[in-house]
Amino acid sequence: MKNMKNSINLIALILTLFCFLPTNTDFLPSTQEITESVLFITQIKSFLDEDEKRKIYNTSIFYNELLESLLNEIKSSGGSFFKVENLKTFFIIRSFLFNFCGKPLDRVLTLHELEELKNRVMYILYEYKHQGFVNSSSLEVNKIYNLYRSLFLNEFIFSNPDSTSLKEIEYYQSLVILVLILEYELHIKFYEKKLAFLKTDTSLKTETQYYKDGLRDLKHGKRELTQNLAKSIRQTLSGGRLFILNRIYTGFDTEYQPESDELNTLLAYTTSSYSRAYLCIKPFRLDQSEGDSPKTSEVIIEIIKMIRRLTNKQDTEIDKISDNFTKDPRFKKQSTKNFIMFTLETNENDVITALKNSYFDLETVSDAYSFQNLVENSLLEQSENIFILNKEIIEVLKRYKIPRIPVRKELYLIAHFTTADICSLSDFEEIKNRFNILRKSFVTLEKAVRIRGWKVILRDTSLLSPVGASLSSISTLYNSEFKKINVPQNLKSDMRQLKQIDIELFKSYAMQDSKITLWHALKVEESNLFFTGRNSIPITLSSLASGYLIKELVEGTSYHNPLERGRYDMKNLSKVFTPTGVELSKDLSHYISYFLGSYHGGRNESFIYGLVQETVYDYDLPGAYPTAMSLLEFPK
Repeated sequence: MKNMKNSINLIALILTLFCFLPTNTDFLPSTQEITESVLFITQIKSFLDEDEKRKIYNTSIFYNELLESLLNEIKSSGGSFFKVENLKTFFIIRSFLFNFCGKPLDRVLTLHELEELKNRVMYILYEYKHQGFVNSSSLEVNKIYNLYRSLFLNEFIFSNPDSTSLKEIEYYQSLVILVLILEYELHIKFYEKKLAFLKTDTSLKTETQYYKDGLRDLKHGKRELTQNLAKSIRQTLSGGRLFILNRIYTGFDTEYQPESDELNTLLAYTTSSYSRAYLCIKPFRLDQSEGDSPKTSEVIIEIIKMIRRLTNKQDTEIDKISDNFTKDPRFKKQSTKNFIMFTLETNENDVITALKNSYFDLETVSDAYSFQNLVENSLLEQSENIFILNKEIIEVLKRYKIPRIPVRKELYLIAHFTTADICSLSDFEEIKNRFNILRKSFVTLEKAVRIRGWKVILRDTSLLSPVGASLSSISTLYNSEFKKINVPQNLKSDMRQLKQIDIELFKSYAMQDSKITLWHALKVEESNLFFTGRNSIPITLSSLASGYLIKELVEGTSYHNPLERGRYDMKNLSKVFTPTGVELSKDLSHYISYFLGSYHGGRNESFIYGLVQETVYDYDLPGAYPTAMSLLEFPK
């Protein structure tokens, strides 16, 4: 009965294999490839079957001891993510490449054989590029691309080249390269085990040096292959999936006394700070921001997992960590565009209580208000809280075998109308070129300043509110804890006198401004996460709005983003106006220049020239375009 059961399983696998392949025999793998595939699938299936997990050790039919070693590691951790269908595809590609290049499948290759395999496959894979032009006929005769047709498509993808087919080609090329990288990684493991064994015998120095040199060559070959992968695949293959993000937020404000039209005297500066710690886990997925997933994506993911397992990326442990934190009621789970993030659960009152407010008198120490001091004070105020938050996360992580957890550190410095507050810094001349200017405000647009390992990011709440909104009007959005403190009207223009008359009122007034600034930034960050899936303080409200529009209308729907044409962003004209860009964007590249030449936004024009004696009225409608767009009620 048992033999009959095995025979039935084998017949089912053979039928599955033939059903999977197209009927056009020109593109079928050879009989040898199919036989080896069936044997491989039969062994893998029994290997992953808990009831027959020992069966593999009782058979002498196994094509490669290196892959057997990998499968042992898979078995030890469950191997639940491997699908027989994808392993079949992987093995067919591997078998085809070896047979095509005349390399044996039943033993470890020599370094020379492996190098020949790599060079031959890479040459054929990119042979069409050597011609200086690409057409479908040159690719239809390429056997490696015909294998793609037999495995994934019933029609040739090069017949009508567009952005979709180009991405399919790019991902298939990466799939073939990943098969080679896996082979290199398996050989690296083999050489490492040989060296570990040889270390026990000092008399074998010549053989030891041979394997050391070979290991170096293998790692170099693997790096060469990795550089040819699509960017998203390369990042998924090599990138870390787990890190702790420490983030400090500091709202700051200055109080000054006008002395003349050109001179102000700083009286004090205040800060209000808060901090969070996140455990960030990157899901196992490729970046598919541009349309549907390529047909090779699923196989690519599983080969990446095999390679990462060989390089001790500890993905199984990371998945267990994610499950544990999800079930832990102390932590709040947040899903962002790129990560799953866990942070200690807090309510609004907890956050308000945790705010740390500081007052610094500048009349006694005039140069104390510097960018360096602003950063140092922020780190000092929140260092204890950051330590406590990290300790809570690490206590949970201690249960798992994660030797090293990277820590990323961000410090947000936030002010309302940063121009005044940043220009008042004593070291302004030294740091002014490290920020960008947007709508007359200093902000961080590109590369952030780094101090003591912290990435310092500057934000302006005037850009995160309606145009011209004062801090007083922003404060009306929130509860009484963040209301602007009123001072007598006659003292608003004479803050030195207020300070002399009522120092406590002066301090409260000054510190409240920092609190309002910080609180508004935190709330905008929450909105950004909710509406766009990005866990950051945006630069402007409009960037938040555009992110929300794309998330709601573009991602996962049939809505076409007018700024994107296939793989090309219409804002990046340097890529559009290239041979490939013109080919893929098609007719759009023909008329985009006319559009850019005729679009001028709102029109402003003077209808009277010369000296005018009468009173002239200039009418302006603030926010006219957003207001008109909102009347369209789209999106809802």
